[in-house]
Amino acid sequence: MDSLIYKRMLSLAVIIVTFISINYVHAQSVGGKWKGAIQIHGQELIIITHLQQNQDRYSGTIDIPQQRAQGIPLQKIKITPDSIHYEFPAGPGRASFNGTFISRDSIHGTFIQSGQHFPFYLNKMAQKDTVSKVSNPKKYREISLVFSHDSLKIGGTLTEPKQGGNYPLLILISGSGAQNRNEEIFGFEPFKKIADYLSNRGIAVFRYDDRGIGQSTGTLRDVNIAGLAEDVRVLVDSLEQRPEINNQKIGLLGHSEGGEIATYLAARDNRISYIILMSAPAYPGSDIILQQIQNINGRKGVPDSTVKQTLVLENNILDVAKNDSGWDHMHKMLLKMTMDQLNKLPDSDKKQIGNLNDFAQKRVNAQIKQIRNKHFRSFITYDPANDFQKLNIPVLAFFGEKDKQVDEQKNSKRMKEYLQKGGSKYKLEVIPGANHLYQKANTGLPTEYGSLKPDFVPGFLDSLHTWIQKTVNTDQ
Repeated sequence: MDSLIYKRMLSLAVIIVTFISINYVHAQSVGGKWKGAIQIHGQELIIITHLQQNQDRYSGTIDIPQQRAQGIPLQKIKITPDSIHYEFPAGPGRASFNGTFISRDSIHGTFIQSGQHFPFYLNKMAQKDTVSKVSNPKKYREISLVFSHDSLKIGGTLTEPKQGGNYPLLILISGSGAQNRNEEIFGFEPFKKIADYLSNRGIAVFRYDDRGIGQSTGTLRDVNIAGLAEDVRVLVDSLEQRPEINNQKIGLLGHSEGGEIATYLAARDNRISYIILMSAPAYPGSDIILQQIQNINGRKGVPDSTVKQTLVLENNILDVAKNDSGWDHMHKMLLKMTMDQLNKLPDSDKKQIGNLNDFAQKRVNAQIKQIRNKHFRSFITYDPANDFQKLNIPVLAFFGEKDKQVDEQKNSKRMKEYLQKGGSKYKLEVIPGANHLYQKANTGLPTEYGSLKPDFVPGFLDSLHTWIQKTVNTDQ
């Protein structure tokens, strides 16, 4: 919620609650999923609140998809027959909701942060019908598998056609951050949709939970790209032994950072017969981060002077991380910046935080811990271009025209240059109107992911399937 730097707005909503509706709300449970928005200058910031009720005790979380915030725990929840109040930590300080039930399924009220007031609404979502008709029965079976890798467990789902055998296999590798096997992002499940589409058309697909998520153990924090590629190699070792799998037609699909992992392994393991890259970086992660700052802030209309200052600061941080020196200086710099932010907060927020110096120290220590971890340092230093030129297998590379996380023009140009050096049979395809997740986008900014239709742009899955079928049915 740090980005809510807007002028105060006045709520003109007049809420009328009758005696009947109050009693009705009191009689029913507020537990469940509530979806709505905070209204800011005529625009809506989508919010999803999950409430659980155990007798007279409440707990819950809030998601803010446009800010990529998910599962933030709610605090100080208070619910009466006609009102609701809850709070949650939001950057330096806290944010709070004060609402009134206008019916058993609708809440209107005021959101407050840093002394600013904005109207909001929430509507209770209906429970999914557990007995639904299946108009298109699945032509594949789903098998839950867990593989051992040293002291780790890797859990995932294999989908394979019900009829016949000798299937080509595609292993899906997710992007940055610990994600589940469906690569779920605010209700959109790209990997589940890919598996469903391909396995209904004769291709076996394996998707898995990242380290520390779902059925997989371990953590991403202490593993570099070589370690993550080793996880995938273990999957290949196991899956190629299954009699229904054609071990001569095993491919990898990597999304974003997952594309780097796919490239790294394919350059070192000749069992990989093809790879598919969805918005895969063609530069080291340090360059990608700087490109993101320029693209995202430029699209938001942030002044050039502010963007330049941010780039200088980020460059300094990245240099410290890459060289593993200068940590003390960076700690002091970040601490000063954080204290400057805290001191600008309203007195009410400062009072809630308590000791500002202790709060700032903890926050900065957490930031530095994240920057110093092995995974981040590997991401910012690994250059995938070195491995592109080692490939001699078919490569399909997708880019989203409106992607603001992996710049289509810069990265496709560099990827093409280095793939040509290696002599791969490659195809680069730019998907019109698509963002980083291959949704039909308006701005392409990450802040709109959760507000878009949770599906791929038309034609994307068909392009993917057509290329795989042509590739696996061609002698290499």
